Amino acid sequence: QPSVFIYEVALAMTQKEIVPDVVAGHSLGEFAALVICGAISLEDGLKLVLNRALIGQKASENAPIKTGMGAVIGLDDDYVAKRIKEIWDESGEPIYFANHNGPGQVVITGSKKGVRLACKAFMKEGAKKAVPLAIGGSFHSPFMSEAQIELGEIIKSIEFKRPCIPIYQCVDALPHTDPEEIRNNLIVHITHPVLWTDMVN
Repeated sequence: QPSVFIYEVALAMTQKEIVPDVVAGHSLGEFAALVICGAISLEDGLKLVLNRALIGQKASENAPIKTGMGAVIGLDDDYVAKRIKEIWDESGEPIYFANHNGPGQVVITGSKKGVRLACKAFMKEGAKKAVPLAIGGSFHSPFMSEAQIELGEIIKSIEFKRPCIPIYQCVDALPHTDPEEIRNNLIVHITHPVLWTDMVN
């Protein structure tokens, strides 16, 4: 994650011919966007990303059940949202929406068994693809509550400045310039779904 973060920041900084009106980043990318708009320093961004990775991994290992994530392609987002609730009710296996990546391209998260059951059901129900991902954790879900508390304390210790341009944040898909709003949204970020489709729209 630190490597991806550094790459994203470097790539954005080399785009001298492009002057953005706003910035946004998908999940990990939000941290790079915060650096680019001047809300946090590169050093603090790297510190947050490293701790996010370590704390998230620890929370995954400490989860009471085995958790995971799955990609679903080719079904309506509302249909996926309705069906994961039904599958949860039927199986008792918790499943959540993790990423709204684009119309018909979403990521679900929750118990490993629940994700597997959902992917199997979605393939029978007409998905182009529905597969568990090689990710050892249930990110952007309540399973990260422990990580949110620990990472939140680190986020609170970081200096946030008013950005030079608005940043659209993953938790509400709205533009923000107030440093405290940005900070508070970033604390919630690890347990909340990524609303990328709404951000792009």
